[in-house]
Amino acid sequence: MSMQRVSSAYAQAKSAFYGWRITGLMLGPRAGGTGVYIFGSTLFILPLEQALGMSRATSSLLFAMANLMSAASAPISGYFMDRVGPRKVLLLSVVVCSLGYAAFAAADSVTLVFVAFLGPISLTSLNVAFNVSTAIVNNWFDRNRATAMGVLQAGAGVGSLIILPILAFAINLWGWRAAALLGGGIILMLGLPAALLAKDTPEEIGLFPDGNAGRSNDGADDRLTGASTREALRSRAFWLLAMAGVFFGGAIIAVQVHFVPIMVWRGSSEVTAAAQLTMMAAAGIPQVLFVGWIADRVGRLTVGAGLSLLAAAGVTLLNAGGGGWTTWVAALMLAGAQGIYPLTWATVGQIFGRRSYSTIRGYLMGLQGLAGVATPVAAGFLFERTGGYTQALWGVAIMWALAAVVLTMTLRSASPLLTDQPRARA
Repeated sequence: MSMQRVSSAYAQAKSAFYGWRITGLMLGPRAGGTGVYIFGSTLFILPLEQALGMSRATSSLLFAMANLMSAASAPISGYFMDRVGPRKVLLLSVVVCSLGYAAFAAADSVTLVFVAFLGPISLTSLNVAFNVSTAIVNNWFDRNRATAMGVLQAGAGVGSLIILPILAFAINLWGWRAAALLGGGIILMLGLPAALLAKDTPEEIGLFPDGNAGRSNDGADDRLTGASTREALRSRAFWLLAMAGVFFGGAIIAVQVHFVPIMVWRGSSEVTAAAQLTMMAAAGIPQVLFVGWIADRVGRLTVGAGLSLLAAAGVTLLNAGGGGWTTWVAALMLAGAQGIYPLTWATVGQIFGRRSYSTIRGYLMGLQGLAGVATPVAAGFLFERTGGYTQALWGVAIMWALAAVVLTMTLRSASPLLTDQPRARA
């Protein structure tokens, strides 16, 4: 009996370790995609305007449409992830995305820049940065899902902390074309190991989520449990989460796309604005780690609503502070905003299970993409019309406040199955 207990404990420890090992592998594409595309795109706005004569409205439209294409492709990518496995989708996406950045680097007109960004880059970048890693971690974890996804988001922050200064230095020293080529190389270098070595589910090696060893006697496969896409689309929880995602997703994308121009408008130099962006990414690392850990214990939607309110306060300070030290404080307050994503995706896994997780999540991202087009374009239009970002930032603050309200509504009005409490330990 004693030996059996030792063997069982060893198997559980081994399985738990392997789940965190998979999470570690996913940090590569997460960091590369987030650092180069999600945060790095804002570094290219001013150089593109200077080199190709793009207006602020045109450059805003470019990145907004890229976000729309990324979001529109998410349900399709999710469908294939649920059927052929996330790892194969990651492999294809890493290769195509890196080639897209090579095409972007070679573009010599505004039209070709649009083709590169709206084609290979936008259609695959979110698979590299978010979609695949989130799907795989959802498969490997249950009660510690938000913690694991928080680790992924922190890894994205580490990647941004390292990658953003590299890209900013490359733009300053060699120009935006060299930086774009370098970005594609970073994605390829960090994404390929994960695509080649990861496992889609714990069942592939005879395990269950959260590190439970062995299979049940009847051979049941936990991958088949959970709601179908149709069932999810008919639920109140899906549409509340979609509404919240439209608000906080649109706010986050607007700030990401315009972050460097906003800071320049507030009096920072381009180099200082890049440093503030890097600092924001660095400050987000411990925040996101703590947020994931605490959310698995006090409630994922509760913590998500709190982060939304903190971001709203940060934008308000940025808008009303007048520059100087207030821009640095505002960037610190905005640092935790990225933590809303892992909490939302952990909630989706908690509610709908693993059966159609990637497809369901893809539809949510598609709806977020509508806001992801509107808010950056609106911000660029308002800048062109007023010469500043004041009106746009007030709108972003309101969107974050509304996100907090809707996340709270989701918690309060959901059925017992959709409660915000983490699932009980087995």
